[in-house]
Amino acid sequence: MVAIHTTSFTTTNVILDLYSSPPSAGFVEALREECNRVFANYGGSWTGDAASKLYRIDSTVKESMRFSSFGMVGMTRRVSASDGLDLEGNVHIPQGIRLGIPVAQIHCDEAYYPSATTYDAFRFSRAYEKSNGITSKVNGSTAEQSDPPTKFQEREDLADRKHQQQQRIPLTRGGGTFLAFGTGKHSCPGRFFAAHEMKLMLAYLVQHYDVEYMPKRPAQSHFMEVKMPAKSTTIRIRKRQP
Repeated sequence: MVAIHTTSFTTTNVILDLYSSPPSAGFVEALREECNRVFANYGGSWTGDAASKLYRIDSTVKESMRFSSFGMVGMTRRVSASDGLDLEGNVHIPQGIRLGIPVAQIHCDEAYYPSATTYDAFRFSRAYEKSNGITSKVNGSTAEQSDPPTKFQEREDLADRKHQQQQRIPLTRGGGTFLAFGTGKHSCPGRFFAAHEMKLMLAYLVQHYDVEYMPKRPAQSHFMEVKMPAKSTTIRIRKRQP
């Protein structure tokens, strides 16, 4: 994890976001349930297929990449055409000008993400699991079933599922509203390896360790257009008993 700063920053942010969320949300317990279930279903081995079934783990990493973007501005480019670049609205950009996308602002835009300033670990997996009948069993009991939805609720749920599925898992799938890996043909080519690395690390963490919850998420430090976990941040952690 510490070999490359991008995965180091991201995985650290995942841990800080997850363990500063309210314990009552049950994120860690639900992640642990998913990991244990998938791990058992694949004969106790983390294969590529098994990792692809870690929907909540994937969502947790992706949500942290959205919520705690370490790049304020991304996909910077310099206009190389000698006659510049003409955009819609009669906007002309001369040669040599550098352009960038306000990644952090897009990731926290309420138009794309309801309650955008709130960390929700299962933002990208909840609707998918619901539409595919995946139930969670946490602390020995299954989630209670709600009353049958009304026609209005069904339409709302369908619209929500379509919205979620456009942006949902896997976290390697970028787009106009999730730009952590860039977008288009120049998206990060290493994102598939990085995603597996971070997902398996989080899976191992929740399966084998207890991390003490933090009352407040430690603030990030700023350097130019980059936000990174503060070097002074500490956590308390212990090995889980078998």
